[in-house]
Amino acid sequence: MHYVVMNTAERPMKGWTYNVMSGAFAFIAGAGRGAFRTIYADGNAVADLVPSDYFTAFLLATAWRTSLRSDLQVYHYTSGTVSPILWSDYTSTVMKHLENYPTDNVIIPPKAKCRKSYLHNWFIVVLFHYLPALILDFFGLALDVPFRVWEIQKKYTRGMCYASYFTLNQWWFTMDNQMLVWEEMDDEDKKEFWFNLENFNWDRYIKTCVLGVRRYFHKQDDSNLKQARSLYSKRKLLYYCAWIFTYFCIVCFLQFFTSASISLFSGFVLILFLYWV
Repeated sequence: MHYVVMNTAERPMKGWTYNVMSGAFAFIAGAGRGAFRTIYADGNAVADLVPSDYFTAFLLATAWRTSLRSDLQVYHYTSGTVSPILWSDYTSTVMKHLENYPTDNVIIPPKAKCRKSYLHNWFIVVLFHYLPALILDFFGLALDVPFRVWEIQKKYTRGMCYASYFTLNQWWFTMDNQMLVWEEMDDEDKKEFWFNLENFNWDRYIKTCVLGVRRYFHKQDDSNLKQARSLYSKRKLLYYCAWIFTYFCIVCFLQFFTSASISLFSGFVLILFLYWV
């Protein structure tokens, strides 16, 4: 049993993936462009993620062991028991590596958090997913450029709701049979069919996943990293300038109803709320 099968760690190539339409793949792909700002998840729950090449190797190893036995065996293959990572740690690590390895088509800087509250998460979805999507699609319609951001956001939100049963809860599984398979393999087979997740380096693996999505989904070559980082820095500056502009717009609006000092303070509080919510 496994929860979320992710990019490959080593084979056939580092970070390889073919599907980013749902789950943790979609989050990396969308968050990398700044489109996804929230995960409906308990940040303190364990994310049972496994690399797809490790899982494939485990399936082959269990098939070998099954051929040698006549009794029925049940195998669990999860990372939560032997090498756990929390959803909050997964999210923050993804954000860190997305900043270091941006694509050249970033809309706004990546910034996402886990939110356990349904209402809190829905507020962020409406404010930072649906509202910008409607605005972009409106301008796209006017310019005869089909962005289809609204459809992308709806698919992500729907997938997030489907996955919420797993992202809001956690379970513990015994790994005894998995370890028996590992112990019965000789050193040569272990090297060829490595699936042991003990002391797994999540930081290095998540970096591999981010680079894999960048290469195989966004079709970005590593040679354009310098250019992408330069563009990312400029868009990050524009992003903060947009917040400053929004602040002054709020202050100007509030001055119709109250004093200048109260408007300045209220605008500052509102901007902080919107930025940190």
